[in-house]
Amino acid sequence: MPFERKLNAAKMCLYVRGISQLTMDDFKAQIQQTVSDPDLDPTLSHLVDMRKARFKPTFDDAAEISGIIKDLRHSFRGKIAVVTNNDEICQTGKLVSRWATFDSVMLQVFLTVEDAEKWIAEGT
Repeated sequence: MPFERKLNAAKMCLYVRGISQLTMDDFKAQIQQTVSDPDLDPTLSHLVDMRKARFKPTFDDAAEISGIIKDLRHSFRGKIAVVTNNDEICQTGKLVSRWATFDSVMLQVFLTVEDAEKWIAEGT
């Protein structure tokens, strides 16, 4: 699997890390696995670390990810922080973040895990 998942119950956060070459099908499978897990609380925050992932998203990918998040917004009631050092993922993430805001989904893009964790901890 191109993603690793680890739950930090103390921080009420699911850490997801992309570790290889990724496709849109990989993203969709990861999202489906997350929302299908009966042990995961939908109010959990998610920190998605994409620094080691290899992915070149397109505008169409951003639109598709946004649509999935919109359809599943009740499964993602916590904050979603995306950490990346890849320009394409950063720009796509920012676009998805703007669209997600319209659907009341809190999603932000960060350059460091520390900044993402700080944002997630704010207001919790």
